[in-house]
Amino acid sequence: MARALFTEMITRLYQQGEIVLYNNVLNIPADEALVTGDFLREAYEWEKQNYPFTAPEFDWTAALWSAKIVYFTAQLLLYRESAIEEVETLLRPYPDIPTADNILSVDICLRFLPDILNKLKAIDTDDEIIPILENFLIQWHYSAFKYSIEETNLDFKVVVSNDCIRQLYCNRIIAQKAFRRARHEDIRPYVIGSLGDYEDIFWKDFKTTL
Repeated sequence: MARALFTEMITRLYQQGEIVLYNNVLNIPADEALVTGDFLREAYEWEKQNYPFTAPEFDWTAALWSAKIVYFTAQLLLYRESAIEEVETLLRPYPDIPTADNILSVDICLRFLPDILNKLKAIDTDDEIIPILENFLIQWHYSAFKYSIEETNLDFKVVVSNDCIRQLYCNRIIAQKAFRRARHEDIRPYVIGSLGDYEDIFWKDFKTTL
């Protein structure tokens, strides 16, 4: 029986934070995609137990899209044989805009994209797939910590409209000490509110970001 390399990679990445690739396999069988989707659903159900307020429902399609983007990007990092036109068919944008129902599902895998992108830039800052991936992170910026993006271009409408996502976003800003992100006028009041009287404990120099 052929090994489920896509499922293996995504499972290992989520559980151990490691990428292991065995072959340059860019075809993902439908049954393997279903198994991976089941795993991502389980991961989401486990994570949402610690989410504040009411967590959005899991979005299977969005989660699987992000898993494929991370998988294909890792493959392209190690096995670059395709022309840019072929690469663009692998790294297609998600057909829908970010919503309260898909941001957290996408994040299950897309949170690992910044680390891969940083490795790509370390190898070749002019790599043609870097702008493609950066656009994903600008659009899905809840997953874009640990990578430098232009904060002024970010859209926070969906983030601040949902109690759960807004609080998780603030938590991530505080945990990462994301100075530039914290300064964005759309999210700054909520970061201030999240810190409350505990600013000296969780972010002593927070006021220097304002």
